[in-house]
Amino acid sequence: MISAIGRSFFLILAMVAAMAAGRAEAQGTAAGFISQLAADAVPVLTNPSLPEKEREQKFRELLDKGFDMRELSQLVLGRYWRQASPAEQEEFKGLLEAYLIRIYADRFSEFQNVALEVGNTRQDQGTDFVSSTMRQTSGPPVQLEWRVEKLGGRYVITDLVVEGVSMVITQRSEFASVIRQRGGQVSGLLDLLRQRTRG
Repeated sequence: MISAIGRSFFLILAMVAAMAAGRAEAQGTAAGFISQLAADAVPVLTNPSLPEKEREQKFRELLDKGFDMRELSQLVLGRYWRQASPAEQEEFKGLLEAYLIRIYADRFSEFQNVALEVGNTRQDQGTDFVSSTMRQTSGPPVQLEWRVEKLGGRYVITDLVVEGVSMVITQRSEFASVIRQRGGQVSGLLDLLRQRTRG
C-alpha cells in the first residue's frame, strides 16, 4: 500500500522535473512558478553522477520550495487530519517528507527524455489550474493539470490531476486504507512510515 502511495507522490515530483522542457517566460504567474521550479531543479536532480546525499538535499529543497508540506499532509489525510493530535500531525508531516526523500530522491537520475508543454491557466475561487501535456518517447502523451495556490505569499502546488485523476484524492483513499487496516488510528500509519524511514 505504501509503495502505491509513494509511486503517486513520485509522479507529481517527477513531473515537476520534467517541466524544464516547457519553461514559461512569464514570471509572477502560476505557470511561470512551476516552470521556474523545474528549471532550477532538473539539471541537478537528473544528473546521474550526483552523490546520493547531495541529491537528497536538493530533493528536500525542491519539496520545500514547491510544496507546502503541511497543506499537502492535511489534504491527503482528509478527515483523519482532524482526528490526529497536533503532535501526530507534525510527526506525519516530517515522516512524509523523510519518506519521499529516502525512497525517491535517487530515482530522478532515471527520469529522462520527456518534454512538457504548458498550456492555458484557468482560475477558480482564487486557485490557478495550469494545464499541460507531457510528451514521452516511451508512451502516449499524458494530460496534466496542476493546482497552484498562494499560501503565505508564495505559490505552492497543492494537487496534480493526471488524465482526470487527482493525486490528492488518490492519496487520501490509500492513506485511509492503511489507517483502517491498522486499527483506525493515525498512529498505525505513523508506525509504518517510521519503519520505512528508519536509518
